[in-house]
Amino acid sequence: FGPSFNKFKEALISGSDFSIITARSNPPQAIREGIKVLINLSLTDDERKDMESNLNGITIDEYLNLQDYHPVSSQEFADRFGLETIGTNPEEGKKIAFKSFVDRVVQQISKIKDDDGFEGISVGFSDDDLGNVVVVEDLIRDELKSLYPNINFIIYDTSDPKDTKKKRIVIKK
Repeated sequence: FGPSFNKFKEALISGSDFSIITARSNPPQAIREGIKVLINLSLTDDERKDMESNLNGITIDEYLNLQDYHPVSSQEFADRFGLETIGTNPEEGKKIAFKSFVDRVVQQISKIKDDDGFEGISVGFSDDDLGNVVVVEDLIRDELKSLYPNINFIIYDTSDPKDTKKKRIVIKK
């Protein structure tokens, strides 16, 4: 498993929204099915029960169907975002996919943000390619932080698996 696997596992167990953004060209459905296998093989019985409890009445399959799977070098990605070419610029694709994910989560959160139990939102991004980390960090600083000033953005630079770097991006208004 990759350096951010435990954070991903934590997100699954808590029923958090996630997006898989990869430079690969696998079909989105294959990625979704891979995560289902991962859930079945890597979660303990207790972790799976916690996950099911945290899903508040929806099934794991329904939960997985609500998530985003963005293989940015795939034809499906190009079609979804109206791109003329595929796979020529993975950094740009990851930028598009990350912004799409943040927009989706913010839209969902807007329905509950006034509830007493709402404690805010944190959105993370993990990548093992420093170029992708820099591109997404720039996107957050240049665009997303001004659009969504109350989101806590966290970036994990996993380019060196033995020295994973976590960056909190905090930009004052």
